Amino acid sequence: MSDSAPLACPTRWVRRLVPVAWAGFVLVASVIEPGGGAPSPPVLGFPADKVLHGLTYATLAAALAVGFATVEPERLPGNELRERPLVRVALLAVVVATAYGLAIEGVQFPIPYRTFDLLDAAANAVGAAVGAAGWVSGALVRRQLGRCGAWPPG
Repeated sequence: MSDSAPLACPTRWVRRLVPVAWAGFVLVASVIEPGGGAPSPPVLGFPADKVLHGLTYATLAAALAVGFATVEPERLPGNELRERPLVRVALLAVVVATAYGLAIEGVQFPIPYRTFDLLDAAANAVGAAVGAAGWVSGALVRRQLGRCGAWPPG
């Protein structure tokens, strides 16, 4: 084993800023006029745009989960750091990401070169669930390895 330093924990602002920045990127990408060209070929049998929706909202849900996961020490008695329950964090991330996806679809409705599509919203929700499940898996591994990915534990 090498004598490497543990990975640094992301700061509170990073945990909050990343999902907000990603949500802003998603909003901008969702309202700009799409470029022309031939449609992309299916990916593993799924339409490429639905796969893109899923990946986008998986990323959003995972970023939201990171932001929601930790209660800041200054807000707890005794100045302790505590993590929220994983399932609660994951469900909250899925709900927020899915609601955001529905809101984006609503924003697209009046835009002439965009369309409101319930299948896009469904792909967003599935992606959010996958992203949150991936975050839970990563959090469980992180707990086994030590806080913020430190290895070896202890």
